[in-house]
Amino acid sequence: MHLQEIFMSKKSYTRLLISTFITGLTFSTAIQAAPYDLIDLGALGDGDAFSFAINNLNEVTGTSEGTIVLEDDIDPDNPPDLCADNINRVFCTHAFLFTNSAMVDLGDLGLSNSHGLGINDDSVVVGFGIVPTINADNEIIATQETALISFSGAQVVAIPFPLDLDLAANTQPRQRALDISNNRLVVGYTLFRKFDDEGASNTLIQPYVYDYDNDSLSIIPLFSNEIARSGSARAINSSGVVVGWASSEEVNNPPHALRWDPASPELSVDLGTFGGFTSAAWAINDNGIIVGTSDTSIEFNTNESIAFIYDASLATPLIRIPEFSEQEEFKFSVARDINNNNQVVGTAQFSTAATNGNTAFMYDYNTGSLINLNDMVDCSLNWELYNATGINDAGYITGTGVFEGKSRSFMLIPTADTTPTDCTEIRRAARDQVRRDINDGAGSIGFLSLLLGSLVLWRRKKVN
Repeated sequence: MHLQEIFMSKKSYTRLLISTFITGLTFSTAIQAAPYDLIDLGALGDGDAFSFAINNLNEVTGTSEGTIVLEDDIDPDNPPDLCADNINRVFCTHAFLFTNSAMVDLGDLGLSNSHGLGINDDSVVVGFGIVPTINADNEIIATQETALISFSGAQVVAIPFPLDLDLAANTQPRQRALDISNNRLVVGYTLFRKFDDEGASNTLIQPYVYDYDNDSLSIIPLFSNEIARSGSARAINSSGVVVGWASSEEVNNPPHALRWDPASPELSVDLGTFGGFTSAAWAINDNGIIVGTSDTSIEFNTNESIAFIYDASLATPLIRIPEFSEQEEFKFSVARDINNNNQVVGTAQFSTAATNGNTAFMYDYNTGSLINLNDMVDCSLNWELYNATGINDAGYITGTGVFEGKSRSFMLIPTADTTPTDCTEIRRAARDQVRRDINDGAGSIGFLSLLLGSLVLWRRKKVN
């Protein structure tokens, strides 16, 4: 990854890290009815798997690691890939489509690294992969990160962005595709170098909308007519309204959540913050309701990132989603998706300092109810759900949890039962054991940076 995660303070990173290490302990708990049935989406190999989006056909896309190849099993004529975690695998990561109860491998763009990040209701997946440049001796001399697309489970291909855009000189832009609408409008970001008249260069990250059917790409304007340093388009609704984040006009240009409407295309709207430096919008539904996360303070030591809802119909549109913890120093949450019934999912801190864990949550904007999704599944399944990344209009939820010591993709299917299973106390014992294991040096990090699915637009500095 050439860019790190946005808004991940050291404290919140530790919370997610500990949640990632939770092992699947066995408990003598009877099978019980639960508000959600939990479906293990499987994996393409024997490594971790992460899901990022779900459509209204109950199809999921994400990324999965390949099978580990041991040193003694390496074939010199067909060597495995040495991956970023310094482990040999059949392939490092491949984008997948989960459909018809099976996980389909979508392949890659030439190097064994691809990721599915968005999906529409026509089973079209978008994301990014790595394209190699190969010389006459069949040697890889360069690599290029490129947005990808896959139709109905077919092999991924690079999105053919127009080449006549005057984005930069003497450089090939990098692109990621993060979401796609049902009329095949793709949004994401492109990274390139901009040269001035004296030949000096500046790296820019620009949000875009790409009309796949008309082969038309537009750079989304930011908060002023000046070209800002960075920005990303994260999601798009059926009206073509885009949300994401971009450098603000403030000192040091911290990123703020943005909203861009094609009906008023001149500039994006800055959604503001809860009083902190930074904010980011992650999703928008067809009602125009936006969700994301915002800093709460400009003080480095007391700042927390809290999930928000942005409802433009209100006098004060930026609304704080409630937290599980009443202790100020342990508050952290990110809202990642919202469906057309105004149900929000994401990840949130829910425990005290003794357990220090994150949980997947669902928040109903219409009723104001906040649900710990770990208390809505059968306890005996021994899953720990720590990140909910997508919810469709039928209420099906996807995300990532830990099962048998590995990160796995899941789908939650609503049932007629509405009684919580109250697994929290059982899982706290598991989480406390994990903290002890981590302190002893056990475990591996996996794909934490990709889990949050974004880029660093600005690195917050300590305020003196």
